[in-house]
Amino acid sequence: MSPEGKSWIQSRTGQANALAEFSSFEPPWQYHHPIRPTSQIPTIPLKMPKQTVVLNALQQYKQNVLSLAFPVVEVSAFEKTIAEAYNFEGPGNSIQLCSQACVLAFLALTSLMVPQTSDFMESLLASESYSTSARILLPLMLKEASIEKLQTLVMLSIHDVFTGNLQEACFTNALATRITFFMGANRCNGSGNGNPMQNRAVYPAPYLHARNLFWLVYILDKELCIRTGHPPSVNDDCCDLDLPEEYMKQFYEGLKDIQVPSQVHFPFDLRLAMIKSKAHSQLYSANAARKESSEILQDIRVLDQELEIWRRSLPHCLRPTMNFKENQHVRHVIDMRIVILQLAYYSCMSYIHEASCKFQLSPEGELLVTEGVNSSLTLAVEASRSLLLYYRLMQPLLENQSFWAMLYYPVSALMTILKGIILRPERQQSHDDLEFLEKGNYWKNLGDLHSDIPEGVQDHLQRLDNFVTDMSRLGKIVITETHHTQE
Repeated sequence: MSPEGKSWIQSRTGQANALAEFSSFEPPWQYHHPIRPTSQIPTIPLKMPKQTVVLNALQQYKQNVLSLAFPVVEVSAFEKTIAEAYNFEGPGNSIQLCSQACVLAFLALTSLMVPQTSDFMESLLASESYSTSARILLPLMLKEASIEKLQTLVMLSIHDVFTGNLQEACFTNALATRITFFMGANRCNGSGNGNPMQNRAVYPAPYLHARNLFWLVYILDKELCIRTGHPPSVNDDCCDLDLPEEYMKQFYEGLKDIQVPSQVHFPFDLRLAMIKSKAHSQLYSANAARKESSEILQDIRVLDQELEIWRRSLPHCLRPTMNFKENQHVRHVIDMRIVILQLAYYSCMSYIHEASCKFQLSPEGELLVTEGVNSSLTLAVEASRSLLLYYRLMQPLLENQSFWAMLYYPVSALMTILKGIILRPERQQSHDDLEFLEKGNYWKNLGDLHSDIPEGVQDHLQRLDNFVTDMSRLGKIVITETHHTQE
C-alpha cells in the first residue's frame, strides 16, 4: 500500500492509479470515525449514566469469559473506583474525574463486547458515546501514573481496535505503555528477576493486576505495529517477558472438552505476540532495511523455525495445520480463542515470509527471484490461502462486535494473494488464486444483518468491495498478458 508498492504494481500491470481506494496512511482495515460537531462533544462536568448501569455491566463482565481474555479491571478495586466516580457530595477533583473516565471507558468496552441489549446498533452507539465522554478527560492521564489511568487507557485502546480506529489506538496504547513503565509493571520486580505470579503472598494484588495490564498493552502494541506499519512503543529489551505461572495450562484449559476457562488467559497466546515482535524488528524495522538480502533470508529461516516450534508445542487437537484445505474438517472445538489463534498463525507465517520480496528488487525494479525468495513467497501465499479458507469457514460464527478487529486477516491475505499472482502469473495456481479475489466477500454479514449501520461504515464497506474488485481486475490483466506473451 506504500507509494513504492503501488508504483511497482503499476510497472507490472501497466495500470495507473491502481488500488487507489486506500493508502499506507489509511489501510483497508482502518476506519476513520466521523468528526463530531462541536455541539455534540461532552463538556465537564460530565453527565454520568446511572450507577446501576455500571454495576450491572460489572456483574455481566464478571460472569463473561471477556474478564479472562481482557482482565482490564480487578473487580473489588473497581467497585471502589465506581464509588469514587459517583461521590457527588464533596467538590469535584482530579481523582474523581479520573475515576469517572475509568468508569466511562469500562462502559464503552463492555457495551460493545458484553452488550446489555440484543440491539447491535444500540449497543454500538452507546459504546461510542461513553468512549467520547471518557476521552474528554484524557488530559488528566498526562499527570502522575495510577492504576485507574492505566485501566482507562488500556480499555480505550481495546475499544479503538474493535471499532477500527487504529490511529487513536496507537495514541492511547502509547500512553498506556509509558504508565506501565512508570509503575514498573514491565518488570517482574525492582531487580528484574523472578516472576511475580509465582508468589502471590509477596506481590500485592494491585501489582499483579498491573502486570496483567502490561501484557494487554504488549499484545496491542505488537498488533498495532503490524497493522499500521508504525514502530512499536514497547521495547522488548526493556521488559521482563517471562510468562505468568502455569500460563500455558491456563490458556488451553477446557479447550479440549469445551469447558469454561477459570483463569486469566489473555486474547491469544503471548508467545505468538513475542514472535510477531521479533518478526517486525528483524524484517521490517529501519535496521532491517539496512540488512543484506542474505541476512534477511537467514532471519526468515530462524523465525520460521521458531514459529514451527511454537505450533508443535500446542496440543495436537488444537494445533493449526500448516496448510488448511478447502472442505477440510476442523478438528478443534469452536472456541474464539482457537479461531483467533489459527488466523493469527497463518497471518504470522505470511508476514514473516513476505519480507523476502521486500528487499529483492533490482535497480530496474525487476524482482530478483532467487531460490530463497521463491520458497518464501510460496509459503506466504500458501499461508494466506489457508487463512482465507479457514476464515470463510468460520465467518458465520464471528460476532459483529469483532468485525473491525478481524478484518485485517482476510484483507491482508487477499493482498498477499495478489502479490503472488503478479510475481508468478504463469503458474496454474495463479488462476486458482484469482478465485479468492473474484468470490471473496468477507464482510458481507455485517451489511446484510444491519441495514441501519452508520453511513460511514456503509461507505467503507463499499470501498472495500471496490478495492477487492480492483485487485481482481489487476490479477486478470497480469495473467492475460502473460498468456499473450507466451503465445
